[in-house]
Amino acid sequence: MLYIYYLYITPENYYQLVLLANFFTIISTTMFALKFWKEQYLITICSIVFIFLLSMITSKYAESVYLVVIQLLSFFLAYFYRRSFILSMYEKYQNTASLVPKNVAKHIAVTDGIIDFSLKDIWFSRKFYV
Repeated sequence: MLYIYYLYITPENYYQLVLLANFFTIISTTMFALKFWKEQYLITICSIVFIFLLSMITSKYAESVYLVVIQLLSFFLAYFYRRSFILSMYEKYQNTASLVPKNVAKHIAVTDGIIDFSLKDIWFSRKFYV
């Protein structure tokens, strides 16, 4: 919420620079700091509501529109990249599961193929059928 304050108090000749800095701050925070999707959605919605309420109080509508557009852009970018990451991980799991048992494929897909322990722990089944 501090970026809203900086945007509201900035002089006119530094307005574009502060708006660009806010853009990078919002994008980087959404993409890298918020790892969980529910947390990201909640913070984005709360930020948009807070920006809207603050714009009603201060009657600075143009700045609020810019910030809401930046928030929505970062939200959709994070959603797209998170979705593509999960789909690529699932595709990797499906391709690996066609070659090895599913518990080994799950381990390989999650750890990016790095195996820190013996394959005996995950390869063999614990159930024996006689």
